[in-house]
Amino acid sequence: MADRESISENTAPAQSPARRGLLSLHAAVLLVAFAALFGKWIGVGAFLIVFGRLVFAIPALGAAIAWSGGSFRLPAGRERLLLIGNGLVLAVHWVSFFHSVQISTVAIALLGYCSAPVFAVLL
Repeated sequence: MADRESISENTAPAQSPARRGLLSLHAAVLLVAFAALFGKWIGVGAFLIVFGRLVFAIPALGAAIAWSGGSFRLPAGRERLLLIGNGLVLAVHWVSFFHSVQISTVAIALLGYCSAPVFAVLL
């Protein structure tokens, strides 16, 4: 009968940071792909899909801020305007993404989504 030490020696070694990073990357790609698939399968408009995502995201982000001890106060002046502008650009991005999924194929929409960093570099 084997004791506990010999059993623990036969277990797999801890994952390397490179392997963890690769698994995280694959998980992120899977989540983005499933978002596109659900956008294709759900029979509602892109705006309503984005609004539904907000219904879940706002409480989750609020809980994360509260748990981390952060502040819920918005910055003043120019920073507030930049933050609101960034939020509007992000909202237009997600509505456009889900609309492109619905009028085209998931593959085309994901190709456009994943090529965004290339266009950002070119700008």
